[in-house]
Amino acid sequence: MLELPDTDLLAVLEGLARQVLPGGETCDVVLLATTKGDVPRYTESIVNGSYAGNPADLAHELGRRLGAPAFAVSAACASGPVALGEAARWILSGHA
Repeated sequence: MLELPDTDLLAVLEGLARQVLPGGETCDVVLLATTKGDVPRYTESIVNGSYAGNPADLAHELGRRLGAPAFAVSAACASGPVALGEAARWILSGHA
């Protein structure tokens, strides 16, 4: 069973990824499907003008931590299915 490391979304995502990557392997690409990103961090950062926590920022930071290129798919309620399609394209093209 997967265990969640804490309540920080980025730490949770990183922890889950590390649990499913066998033997500390790295991944080829990080594809994050989200409609909003890290909402508490994003809304707080808007006040400060940094815009951290938006979907692209979250994907980039997760990719940095996992040592892989990353991008976010944010397509409202279709984010999950669109991300699956993108993942299939990466796999079929030999990039992942």
